[in-house]
Amino acid sequence: MGTKASRARGKVASGSAKRSAPASEAPARPSIDEMSYAQRSRRPLHVLCLLLPLIVLYEIGSVLYLADPASGTMETIRAQRMLADFFELFGAVGLHLPAALIVTVLLVWHVLLRDPWTIKLPTLGAMAMESTAWSAPLLVLMALIAPHTDRSAIEVLAGGELHQMPLLGRLTLAIGAGLYEELLFRMIGLALLDLVLVDLARLRAMPARIAGVVVVAVAFAAYHRLSGADGSMEWRRAISLTLAGLFFGGLYLWRGFGIAAAAHAVYDMVVLSLSSP
Repeated sequence: MGTKASRARGKVASGSAKRSAPASEAPARPSIDEMSYAQRSRRPLHVLCLLLPLIVLYEIGSVLYLADPASGTMETIRAQRMLADFFELFGAVGLHLPAALIVTVLLVWHVLLRDPWTIKLPTLGAMAMESTAWSAPLLVLMALIAPHTDRSAIEVLAGGELHQMPLLGRLTLAIGAGLYEELLFRMIGLALLDLVLVDLARLRAMPARIAGVVVVAVAFAAYHRLSGADGSMEWRRAISLTLAGLFFGGLYLWRGFGIAAAAHAVYDMVVLSLSSP
C-alpha cells in the first residue's frame, strides 16, 4: 500500500511538473538574426533607417528649393500642411513637426517592442531595391490609364503646375508626398478606421481592413485636385488616383509603412522628373 501510494504521489508530482514546464519555459522571441527579411523590413528601426535619408533630403530641399525668401513663403505638400495645422490646434507650430512625428512614432514603437538596436545593412539595401521595384507596376498602370501625353501622366499624381518647377524642387516635393501622404492616409487614416471598424464596431479584421483601404483610397483621390481648367471633373484623374490609393493601401497592409512610403516617393520622383519646367 505504501509503495502504491508513493508511486501515485510521484505520478501526480511528475504530471504537475510537466504541466508547469511550458509556463516557465515560454518561447523566446526571435532575434533580428533569426527573423526573415519580410519580418525585419517591417520592424520600426529598419523602417526609420530607410526613411531617415528621405526625411533629411526633404527638410533640406524644402529650405533650398521650395522657400521664397522674398515673400517669406514655402511650397509644401498639402498633407504636411494639414498635419502641421493639426499640431497648431495644440499650440505647436512648425512645418518640421510632421517629420519629427515620423521619427518619434517609429522610435517609440521600437522601444515598446523592446527590439535590439541592431541594423542589418543588407536588409536596408533590399528594402530600397524593393521599394523601387514596387513603383514599376504603378508606373505601368498609370501609363495605361493616361497614355495620350506625358503631361497627363504627370498630372495624375502631381496636379496643378508642379511640372513648371525646377527639377530639384519637383524631386523634393516628390519625396515629401511619399512621406507625408503615406503618413496621413495609410498610417494614421487606416489606423483610425481600424479602431472604428474593428475595435468599436467589432467587425472582422480582414474585411474591415479591406474596407478601410477602399475608403482611404477614395479620400486620397479627393485630396488631390480633380477638376480641370474649366472646373469640370476629370474622371480619368479621379480613377487613376483611386487606383493609386488602393495600390499603396494594399502595399502598406502587406509590406508596412516603410516600403509603402519609399515606393510612393520613388514613383513620384520618376513621374515628376519626366516633365520639363
